[in-house]
Amino acid sequence: MSFLFLVFFITLIYILLLSSGYIYHQRHYRSLDGHIARQQKTVSDFGKLMDPLADKVLLCCGLLPLVERRLFPVWIAVVIITREFAVSGLRTLAAKEGKIIEANLQGKYKTTFQLSVIISILVIHGYHRTLTYFWGSLEQMSPLFSVWLTKLFWWLELEKQFLIWSTLAITIFSGIDYFRRNLNLFQRSAT
Repeated sequence: MSFLFLVFFITLIYILLLSSGYIYHQRHYRSLDGHIARQQKTVSDFGKLMDPLADKVLLCCGLLPLVERRLFPVWIAVVIITREFAVSGLRTLAAKEGKIIEANLQGKYKTTFQLSVIISILVIHGYHRTLTYFWGSLEQMSPLFSVWLTKLFWWLELEKQFLIWSTLAITIFSGIDYFRRNLNLFQRSAT
């Protein structure tokens, strides 16, 4: 039994580190890529349009498995993905008008925060699953340890909920800001 636990534990840690590392790597590699392009003055309109799109794909690839495993509320994921599509639509409308809307600093912070939340939820879930598997059911433990573990699980769930709601708030405010800054596009396209 202890050998199976060891295999399970190592596999779980490996999967968590691999998925978290992938998201982290993609985000920071792309940031470095953008920094080098700006530094060498090789920024293109194509890059300005495709860079945010790649962020959206990475975000959706991280969110959808969390929703499937019921680690992230479906309706919040729908709000986040809808915001991403709405901003993409705004960029398309701007491109039609001959204007390129680059990702602003607030949008970059939002994306970094969202991807960090995805990584955090993966880690919290892995920690919870590992402790539950390792220690068995709470009824089989000593009362003192059972109380401690119950409180730990409660705090981890509270942290997860805080991160999810913070992501929702940042997403909504960032989306409102994008549309507020570009209201003139709607006025021009309506006439």
